[in-house]
Amino acid sequence: MTDKELTNYIRHTLESGFPENRIRETLLKAGWTGAEVQEGFSYIRPQDEDSAENSPVESKGFFARYEKMLIIILAVLIGLPLIGFAGYFAYQKFVSPKDNAGTTQDQSNSPFAPQNQTAATPTEDELALNRDKQRVKDISSLQATLDKYFTDKKFYPLTLDELRSGGYMAAVPLDPKTGRPYLYTPIEQVPLHYSISFLLEKGVGTLSAGLQTATSEIKIPAAEIQQQEELIKGAITQNISKDIQITDLSKTPFYPREEVRLDVQLPPSLNITSVHLIVGKLELANRARPFGFNFSAPSAPGNYQVNVFAFDVAGNSYYQQTSLTVKAK
Repeated sequence: MTDKELTNYIRHTLESGFPENRIRETLLKAGWTGAEVQEGFSYIRPQDEDSAENSPVESKGFFARYEKMLIIILAVLIGLPLIGFAGYFAYQKFVSPKDNAGTTQDQSNSPFAPQNQTAATPTEDELALNRDKQRVKDISSLQATLDKYFTDKKFYPLTLDELRSGGYMAAVPLDPKTGRPYLYTPIEQVPLHYSISFLLEKGVGTLSAGLQTATSEIKIPAAEIQQQEELIKGAITQNISKDIQITDLSKTPFYPREEVRLDVQLPPSLNITSVHLIVGKLELANRARPFGFNFSAPSAPGNYQVNVFAFDVAGNSYYQQTSLTVKAK
């Protein structure tokens, strides 16, 4: 017999726009078996097909699916700001390219070019990053509160609102852009596990843009992630680490926009989760061994500092630097 909580979770996440493969991955990590997950999807698909047959307009396209979801949101949640839908759609459009370490950057809008924006007016990227930081703080706070609830009750709540009604939180945090609650899913009839799903627009620290999932076993340490972000952005400094070795780019000058390759060597004993490369305003991230980066040299002649940060599973950071010289043709 199909588990009602499982099917409700699948239906909710699909209607919210989460991709099926990420939903499956989240459920498997939460302890559901492959057969149970498949049965859950098989259970709700006939309902989805019936709804499609009864619909006056039949479309299988990407935008048609989102149009249907918008209609459902407006019908069920009267008064919900339209930004709830626009927030996720904006994420699709503005996902940060920083994970594409092997992709040559377009120097026509080069991050090395002079920045003429006024300090008083934050850019959309800065606003998105601030929202991501708030999401990380919200999830970290929710998880800490859920742990307190579990210590008292020996099980997790069925809804996040029970944290408020039980006096554990004054108010349950909402997504800073959509204004909607984060997707909380208790596991089992008497919940001994849970998952919280949320979207990042740009990524923070070692968390990349896209769908993220925190669980009763996987914590989101806000302070640690904030420190990683400050290291990457240069707000705090770190000493050179002997555990990380990188290509010495200072030995060979490059021409403007010439392709540059930098390799990163780390001992196998370090369980590294991500490596970040910073050159001026350019930021690239690599989350799989062998760690390395391809990028275009700046278009303007000069000497540029290249910073490389590595983070391990325990939250420790490692730092190395080199310099890159660009000469005129």
